[in-house]
Parts: sequence; structure tokens; C-alpha cells
Amino acid sequence: MSIHPSLESIINYLNHKDDSLVLPDSFQAIRTEKEELLFDREESIKYISSLRDDISDIKIFEEDSHYIMYFFHNSIKYISKFKMNYKEELEAIITTKYDESKTNVVLEIEYDGKNYYGMQKQKNPKLNTIQDELIIALKKMINKDVDVIISSRTDRGVHAKAQVVQFESFNISPDKYKYALNNLLPLDIRIKKAYSRSQLFNVRYDTISKEYEYIIDTGEYSVFNKDYVWYKKVKSIDKINEELKSLIGEHNFISFSRGEKENTTRTLFEAYAIKKNEQIIFHFKGSGFLHNMIRFIVGTIVEIVNKDKGSIKEMLELKTKSLDRKLAPSSGLYLIKINY
Repeated sequence: MSIHPSLESIINYLNHKDDSLVLPDSFQAIRTEKEELLFDREESIKYISSLRDDISDIKIFEEDSHYIMYFFHNSIKYISKFKMNYKEELEAIITTKYDESKTNVVLEIEYDGKNYYGMQKQKNPKLNTIQDELIIALKKMINKDVDVIISSRTDRGVHAKAQVVQFESFNISPDKYKYALNNLLPLDIRIKKAYSRSQLFNVRYDTISKEYEYIIDTGEYSVFNKDYVWYKKVKSIDKINEELKSLIGEHNFISFSRGEKENTTRTLFEAYAIKKNEQIIFHFKGSGFLHNMIRFIVGTIVEIVNKDKGSIKEMLELKTKSLDRKLAPSSGLYLIKINY
């Protein structure tokens, strides 16, 4: 296995093949085995240097877009995760003592969101969510409460073709979880894939990018399809794509968000729409998405195109939650992929 250039100087340094240690410009922080989070570059170099003389038996593996390193330090086994960003640059290092009993099961799931109050567990226990159903099914299977960590918080009525969750393995194989849970879950929630990951894997923080689709149906209204599309007439798909081009890149998307997040900057890698029969399908791929961000973008662009007035770029540059923005219904939104 070839080691990524971002890691090469660190590995060579630890193996005494190079006496200089250079951290790439993309590097942000290191978390030590004592759970200390070091942001200062010099402190990070000092910490890595403290390992050097007593480190042995270094082994490196790829895990999705990240790298996992196992090593012994003073006869104690450790595990480190080299966290990469979407540019394939080293962003952070996380180190902890290795515990062979701590592995994660990761599930890729699909669900019809129309009967649920979103993905994430709500404060009101009467508001049933996808996470609730997973917790209930797991408790029936192994007779204990399980902490289910979710990757993306989809809203009420939003659907998913590839949501991702994780939990502790309890020495049960992923295949057994898939089989058992698909017999215990409601029929509108299905486990598509189940696999193992290291103890440092995190479905939320290891995400490189997420992909969503939004479906508008311009045809005749159907009561049987109303929960899965937005029925809406749209004047021009070409104009939609012209508007979407303005959103690609890194921007402050506060104009298309709900809530009070401090950091509202996100990067969109892809934003386009295609026509398939009578449907217009929007596709978005980004580093992450704010609450209601896609629904505000779709609703606002449709309003701009149909009225032939204003532009999405102007609203983006306002950096304020304008009253002119429009929220598309949740029924047409699908989480289709999470990349690690």
C-alpha cells in the first residue's frame, strides 16, 4: 500500500527514516491518547516527537478515505486515525489506546420518511423517528440499550436511500445484524448494507461529502405519489441550471438556512438539475448542508424562474434570511449517498 503524501513525512519521521517533521498546511489538530486536543502546530510536532523513541511495530491500513495506524508505545498498543478532508489532505490525527473489544458496526439504511418525525430522536417521546425504531429493534435483538449514532439529520417527511448509522458491535457479525434487524424493523425502514469499522470510526465526523436529490413532478397530480415528489409547474430547466451554477464553491449559506448555527459556510461540489420524463431532478453534492438548506434553495430557485425576477446569487450575497426565500416541501427530498 502506498502512503498518502500528506502522511509520508510523519511515517518516515516515526520510522527514523527522516529527522525532520513537516505537517501540511491543511493540518488543524491532533487529539492525544489523554484526550487532549492540540491545535497549535508546534505543540502537535512536540507530541509526535514524544512518541518517536519508544514507538514500534507500526502498521498502517486504509479505512475508506482515511488511514488507520496501529503501533506500540512503551509496550502499550495504540490506534491512530489520520483524518483526511475532501481534498485528500491531512486534517487531523486522533490517537487513543487500542481496545480490541471496541469495534463499530455501520449500517447503510433506506427509509420512507412520510410516517416519521425525521431521523433524529426527539425530546417528545410521542414523536416517532427512524432513530427510535432502530433503537427499539436493536434492544429486541440483543436485550440491551444501544447508542445509535447517526450521520445526517433528515427532517420530517424526508426520505433516504443511503443514510448511515453506527453502534458498538457487541461481538456480533454485521451480517447477523442486517438479517435480524430487517425482520424486526417496520417495512418502511430497510438495512441495505452492514459492515465493520475501527473503534475510531465516526459516521458523523468522518464524512467527506453528502449527496441529495430533490424531485419535482411537473405532470398530473397523483394522490399515490404526493408524499414522494413536489407537484409544481416549472418554466425552464435551463434557467434553473444557470441559477444553480452560482452556488458551486465555498459560500456562506446563511440566506438558505434555518436555525442559529455559528458556522454557516459550506462547500458545494455539484449542483445541477436534469429532466426525466415529467420530473425535474435536482442533484446536490457538498461538504455538508445546513438545516433546510436544500429545500430553501429549490423553493427559491423555482420562484425566481417562474416569476423571471431576481437571482439566487443576489440572495446568496445578501447573507441574511430574506423573507423572499421559499421553502420547498419535504416530500421531494432524498438523501442518496454519504461519502467517507
